Amino acid sequence: MNDLSRPQLRLIIFYECSCGTPAAETVTKIDKVFGETTVTDRTVRNCNHLHDLGYRRVLARWVPHALSLPFDCQSLLLTPQRKEFLADLVTEDESWVLYNNDTDRAVWIPRGEEPPVQPKAYLHEKKCLLSCFWGAKLYYELLPQGRTVNATTYSNQLVSLALAIREKRPRRSAVHLLHDNARPYVAKATQAKLQELNWDMVLHPPYSPDIAPSDSDYHLFRPLKLFLKDKRFAKCEDLKMAVFDFVDS
Repeated sequence: MNDLSRPQLRLIIFYECSCGTPAAETVTKIDKVFGETTVTDRTVRNCNHLHDLGYRRVLARWVPHALSLPFDCQSLLLTPQRKEFLADLVTEDESWVLYNNDTDRAVWIPRGEEPPVQPKAYLHEKKCLLSCFWGAKLYYELLPQGRTVNATTYSNQLVSLALAIREKRPRRSAVHLLHDNARPYVAKATQAKLQELNWDMVLHPPYSPDIAPSDSDYHLFRPLKLFLKDKRFAKCEDLKMAVFDFVDS
């Protein structure tokens, strides 16, 4: 029984391949049903028929961790007062801003002329950390040069944030705070301060930056980096003035 057309044979091979059947086993199955010499091992291994059907052979994409079900999003969708929840949501994010923001640019030169040289940026360039609590720009702070956020710094920022919320949101006392799982945010001192402020914490699954509904990466940090492009600052105060002028604009 060897009356299979070529398209029919391709479909059978494709089905077996999609099921993960090895080539040798696929040949055995087809020859058993349609007769010996119906198909060869080389034919099965040849992937041209899959290309004809619009498929391509790829490897799985590696990810750092197998993420669990995004229960945060599901719980948010099931919240009866989602609009009020989002109105009270405050997200926190950080980004380094550099003193020297030179960028590599293309230039036009005559034929045969050597391109200009540009020194590579120093790995540990002078920089300051911008910490921003986003919710209609509630509070932001530029830390001194080289300083990072620890539990004490973050607790003090939460106090300043509470004052800013009372000033800018006098009619809304509820606060739903969303930040990632960095050590300063889960430290005992930070948790004690959050309990003191009586703020609600929005759970953030590890290794899930795409789940955080933070506006800072999209509406602040990227435009800020474009604004600082090709600018140089000699002092921290000059950098701070430029950053604050941009954020307040």
